[in-house]
Amino acid sequence: MSNMPKITIITGLVLIAAGVAGFAAAGFDGKAVTALIPAAFGLLIGISGIVARRESARKHAMHVAVIVGLIGFLAAAGRIIGSLTKGSLEWRLSTIMLLVMAVTCLVFVIRCIQSFIAARRDRQS
Repeated sequence: MSNMPKITIITGLVLIAAGVAGFAAAGFDGKAVTALIPAAFGLLIGISGIVARRESARKHAMHVAVIVGLIGFLAAAGRIIGSLTKGSLEWRLSTIMLLVMAVTCLVFVIRCIQSFIAARRDRQS
């Protein structure tokens, strides 16, 4: 059995924890609800990981998870790059949350791609 469902669930939990920690660090302020965005991505990834534990649903669930991870990376990295190009990048809680989300999602996407390649090689041999 592939260990990708477990990695997917863990990735989801990391993003959920990061989102909740960011929201807590902002003092649970209603204006800082955007700190929970990583948690929303983590919830979708985590649910995909749970679904992927069923062999019959694994392929589709993992493809959903990697797409959510890719969108998460692109969204977070895009915000960071946008701030960098405008010269307005400040090291605030929001910047740290964007970095955590971008790095977590990127590592997850890379790991998924490696797993997809390995699965294809296994099927061909």
